[in-house]
Amino acid sequence: MSRRSARIDATTPAQSAGLVLRKNNVNRWLLFADTTPETGLNTGSDLRIDGYDDTGTAMGTSLFLERATRRVGIGTTGPTLTAAPRVIHGEVMY
Repeated sequence: MSRRSARIDATTPAQSAGLVLRKNNVNRWLLFADTTPETGLNTGSDLRIDGYDDTGTAMGTSLFLERATRRVGIGTTGPTLTAAPRVIHGEVMY
């Protein structure tokens, strides 16, 4: 398997730093730190993974990780986990 790696640096707050994964010259996934403002207390630059359909058209966010809280959202652009614990496969998740 051939792999490529890169360091991507957004040089202004209005830029997102991201990596596009393509197959046969068509976008499949976008992994990026978004443009949520970094206002202190570890806020901003949240991580998102967006998916693309067979034609390379964006379908939306598949996974969202909030940097400040490390909370996760699945199929949304914000964290969906609340303070109440969840049970997943017999394990209590907070």
